[in-house]
Amino acid sequence: MMSQRNPTRRSWSIRLVVGLVGLATRLLAASHHPLAADTEAPSIIVKGSNITLNGKSIQLPVSRADLVAILGEPSRAENGATSLILTWDKLGLYAHFNQDRGGVHSISAVFVPGVGSYSPKSMFSGTVTVDGAAVKVSTSPEDINSKKSDQKFEKTRLPTMWELRYQKKLVMFLELPTGRNAPPDAALGRFTLALPID
Repeated sequence: MMSQRNPTRRSWSIRLVVGLVGLATRLLAASHHPLAADTEAPSIIVKGSNITLNGKSIQLPVSRADLVAILGEPSRAENGATSLILTWDKLGLYAHFNQDRGGVHSISAVFVPGVGSYSPKSMFSGTVTVDGAAVKVSTSPEDINSKKSDQKFEKTRLPTMWELRYQKKLVMFLELPTGRNAPPDAALGRFTLALPID
């Protein structure tokens, strides 16, 4: 008498193999995603109105897809008053995205996290250089200006804000630390690159 195979068991085995192949394919694809989110310390270099982010030249506004290709997927997204705010928690970055303004129109490196629900959970983990001057939590706007080789940051009407404008191409902001989250030795709270509104 010949033994017959159980068709239910065979069907289950085929589904298991197909499921494992699918899982392996997704894992392999995820491991090859360019610069997976929250894994690499970002590098921002600004020379005049030219911006380089992780070795890639960008111009504001930049498409969301191009920014994600450089930084990886954001940790989260939140609706703001006029834009979608994309946050990279481990990188210490957030960006404002508004399709009506052409895409991502501002990118901020946060040195003192915790101001606003969209604020990254970690301090900016990379490097910022503006016209040869290092921008970091311990450097004041005056220190940055003393080391810059080009235009200088100027105080705004807001007591915690300094800005530098390059015509209608780019505006940069230095924001002094505010709130209880600021460490005592913090000289800078946030650095922002933005597309000028006017």
